[in-house]
Amino acid sequence: MLKRSIVILCLCLLGACSNATTTPTAIPATATTATTATIVVTAAATRAATAVATVQVAPATQSSAIANTAPEHQIAAARIFTGLPISKIPYEATLTVGGLKVNGNFRGTGYTTAIPVAGGYQVQINLIIDGNSVTAPDTFILALLKGSLETIKFPFAYFNATSQAVLTLSATPVTVTMSGTLTLHGVTNPISMPITFTLADGRLTETGSTEFDLTTYGVNVPTALMKSVIKFSSNFLSAESF
Repeated sequence: MLKRSIVILCLCLLGACSNATTTPTAIPATATTATTATIVVTAAATRAATAVATVQVAPATQSSAIANTAPEHQIAAARIFTGLPISKIPYEATLTVGGLKVNGNFRGTGYTTAIPVAGGYQVQINLIIDGNSVTAPDTFILALLKGSLETIKFPFAYFNATSQAVLTLSATPVTVTMSGTLTLHGVTNPISMPITFTLADGRLTETGSTEFDLTTYGVNVPTALMKSVIKFSSNFLSAESF
């Protein structure tokens, strides 16, 4: 009986010792211990922060990437169309006697720029007309034109204009008013003319016509032979540059 009581007492004492809160022995605050504790805590915090960053930051980064590639963040490039050698600038002059119409052509070079805007394009034309390239039905008319325009002194004319409306470029012809300047015989005047644009197979065709008085450009027209009002047209063909 006594042995059994002693065993029970020992077991109770052991259970009490194991359930009791034990105050740990203080560890000296040495540099090594402090450093070790800091490293352990920092490493744990770093792993936690990395896990949070992986969950929370990645979707935001992905959204930013999508936003930067959205259409409203992209800048569309202008389309450049360079004039082809076959482009012509037809003219029509009127002889004073009998009112006979005479026709010929000038050669034109240059380029057309289509600038993307809301709803389509705004178009700019920069055209150089070679005065010495002029053709005529006969040598008399040819000499008359070159002499009046003084093509040796003023070999080139310049037409620069911008569309006054937004337009689409396609195989369906669209006509807009082009306004700008014409420099002829060394004189620059404002000018407007309707031009029809047609784009097919990478080639842009520009057709239109206008009339003006050559005397407003300082041209000394021999009106006894030819009227001073002349009609110029555009039959300009250009190819898209990539």
